[in-house]
Amino acid sequence: MKDLAWLIRFYFTQFVNKLLHPTKENVIKNLLVLVFAAMFFPIVYQLFFFIFKHFYSVPIIGGLLVNKLISTFFLTFSVMIILSAIVAAIPVLYLSHDMDFLFSSPLKTETIFATQCVKVTFGASWMIILMGIPIFAAYMAVMKISLGVYFFILLSHIPFFISLASVGILATVLLVRFFPAENVRNMAIALSGIFAVVFIIYFRMLQPEKLTGAGVDQVSDFIKNLRTPDAWWMPHAYFVSIVKKAAMGGVYGGLYDFFYFLSSSLLILTSVITASKYLYFEGYGKKGARRKERPLSPDYKYIKHHMFTAQSLKDGKYLLRDTSQWIQVVFLAGIVFIYLFNLYKLPAELFGLKDFIFFLNIGFIGMVLAAVGSRFVLPVISTEGNGFWIFKTAPVTMARYVMYKFLVYSVPLILTGQLVAVISINILKPGQFVNYLTMYSTFFITLVIASVGIGFGAYFANFNIKNPEDLITGAAGLAYMFLSFMYVALVLFIEAGIVKDYYMAQLVRAQVFKPFSYMLNYALIMITALAISVPALLSGINKLKKMEN
Repeated sequence: MKDLAWLIRFYFTQFVNKLLHPTKENVIKNLLVLVFAAMFFPIVYQLFFFIFKHFYSVPIIGGLLVNKLISTFFLTFSVMIILSAIVAAIPVLYLSHDMDFLFSSPLKTETIFATQCVKVTFGASWMIILMGIPIFAAYMAVMKISLGVYFFILLSHIPFFISLASVGILATVLLVRFFPAENVRNMAIALSGIFAVVFIIYFRMLQPEKLTGAGVDQVSDFIKNLRTPDAWWMPHAYFVSIVKKAAMGGVYGGLYDFFYFLSSSLLILTSVITASKYLYFEGYGKKGARRKERPLSPDYKYIKHHMFTAQSLKDGKYLLRDTSQWIQVVFLAGIVFIYLFNLYKLPAELFGLKDFIFFLNIGFIGMVLAAVGSRFVLPVISTEGNGFWIFKTAPVTMARYVMYKFLVYSVPLILTGQLVAVISINILKPGQFVNYLTMYSTFFITLVIASVGIGFGAYFANFNIKNPEDLITGAAGLAYMFLSFMYVALVLFIEAGIVKDYYMAQLVRAQVFKPFSYMLNYALIMITALAISVPALLSGINKLKKMEN
């Protein structure tokens, strides 16, 4: 107990010091998190309120459908938490600098392991609980449950997280005994990404919008397709049982199941901590196992390339060799597929409304590409690592280096955006003006995304970073996403009046639409794009110049 108390005091002191003496980056990050939360929570609430209300409106079995949907979501979350625990456990248990210090102290292995388990559990589940706040707020509004029951449901997440994170931690400890830690982490990232994309595609293919006005056969088919395994050993089954009993009988109705679930999860965690005494330390000693690099052949010849060509080849090889980057392609393909499938399934009777709906999807294209840019573009300068000294000592200015990076990554991003726009146009077949407006808007949106990604990536560059995810989830990633989303929103605001006039001209034939009368709006889109892109790139260049000195 003394060891555990010492470790708790150690980490509590760290927390207090960070709270009382925040760095500039932490202040920026916290402010951006508050801004994102203020925007994110209402959007998620409205989305799930619409979904739950849509299902609840089905006669007789509306409540059953809502709870079935909750079960499906939390089965998915179960897999995601286990995989996230594996991803989080690698840096916390094996790569953290704290571990070398702790193992040099007279502390028991299981005590060290237990405190790190708490950190891993929090790291694997914090996003789910943030999602749960607006999701169950919508559930409370639709199912008409009390505020006390709402907080009780949120509290019931704790045993759900503990049990699943414990499984992920145990899997990590076992895998690292046989495979290098980084390989295990990359595998978990790949599996979690693939699983998320497959689930979203599967749920979208069910076409739940057909339930409105559906017959008994259609509803029963939907329930059959939505069927999830609810075995006694699956944590999500206990959680959903607590939710259902609390929704029907209040807090007291789910209290017995809650304490039973909590005691079971603590038992699982205790078993994992006990097993760590025999498994963890040996795996920690193997954490740095690496594959042998293939030596260059004796007849290898150096080929001189132009700076731009050499940099392009180097970045291309990095993307191919780093398996953690491959999953981004799966994410992109899955999201684009869902987007195009939604457009394809628009009812044919919408007629002219397709032009208006397609205009709104310009924003969705921008958000998808912003997410892709955060993975591919933002970390590229930081991933140079200690190799950045080559560029610092080479006869290359930082302006030239940054602009080459911008060209290497902006061209594929712009082409991807245009490709998605062209496919969307062929599916919807809107008016010719909307086609041109979409291509024009997408070009400048991707230009801003690439510029801000490279500029902020240079400004917030950290060449000692081990995991690019740390940069994406830090101040750099939040600032990048905030500015990208703000520009997308600005483009939609500027074009709203244009699309409204165009749509009215389609409905009222007497009204003539003149595209060239909106030249000021088109110019404003371009000017604002340049006003964001140029300062972002210059700020990154100036920061790298200061590093050089």
